[in-house]
Amino acid sequence: MNHPDPIENLLLAQKLTTPPRRLDRRVIDTLRAYSWRMPWRLNMLFGALGTAAAASIAFAVILNTPAQAPAAAPFQIDQQYSSMTPEPVVYSDQAPPTMNVRLHHVRHTQWVDPVNNIRIEVIIPQQRVLTIALPVD
Repeated sequence: MNHPDPIENLLLAQKLTTPPRRLDRRVIDTLRAYSWRMPWRLNMLFGALGTAAAASIAFAVILNTPAQAPAAAPFQIDQQYSSMTPEPVVYSDQAPPTMNVRLHHVRHTQWVDPVNNIRIEVIIPQQRVLTIALPVD
């Protein structure tokens, strides 16, 4: 087989040999040295207790692992800014006094997609001038 990883290719190219009989004998002797100290029923009991403890620890870890948060959906952010700037009063002989007021309004909208790391922004400025007739006393 040809793997993309060069280390895998190197390991696959090595000849496989059977382990020596001495290794098998040493493993068997090691296991036998611990088994003669206790009766086989105690070995079985400790083996079962060890298995139960390992299973309960694994189960506790699984229960305490927080669930993965679902992928965040794209969302929209709307912001609006407004300001008002009054201008000086205009006096005239033919008409009542008037005052102009400039209204500035900016609408800022963002669409954010956190999964794909995309942000789209639109800024819409608006300006209006209102003419207000002032009452005469």
